[in-house]
Amino acid sequence: MDGGDRMPKLVCLNGKNSGKEYILNVGEYTVGRSTKSDICHNDTSTSRTHCKIIIEESGDAHLEDLNSTNCSYVNETPVISTASLEHGDKITIGKAVYQYTRCETQGKTLEADPNKAAPSIQNYTKTFLDIDRNMFK
Repeated sequence: MDGGDRMPKLVCLNGKNSGKEYILNVGEYTVGRSTKSDICHNDTSTSRTHCKIIIEESGDAHLEDLNSTNCSYVNETPVISTASLEHGDKITIGKAVYQYTRCETQGKTLEADPNKAAPSIQNYTKTFLDIDRNMFK
């Protein structure tokens, strides 16, 4: 995969899966409440097969909504069919909020650590508000 040692991953920011990390290699990943989903989020606000995340050989990443009931959102924008993903994007699937990142691996293999704490959604939102305010000073 192009892009050096930057490994894509999703980090759940809220709910009972808060802090859970999903390493994304090249390929397609289904997200939904079905236990057959690659990333299972068992919540009634999430469709059985809600969306698909695609990681390409080039390093490009996309989210494709699979005609879900509650839509998928990237940075609070509804995804009608497909949206590109960039480092730091916030993805909302039902009530679940994830952050897409491309972390530095420096040649190391990363494994998901479900016990690793993620920032609360309030801190996440506050950080972005602070960044926006600082941009206009």
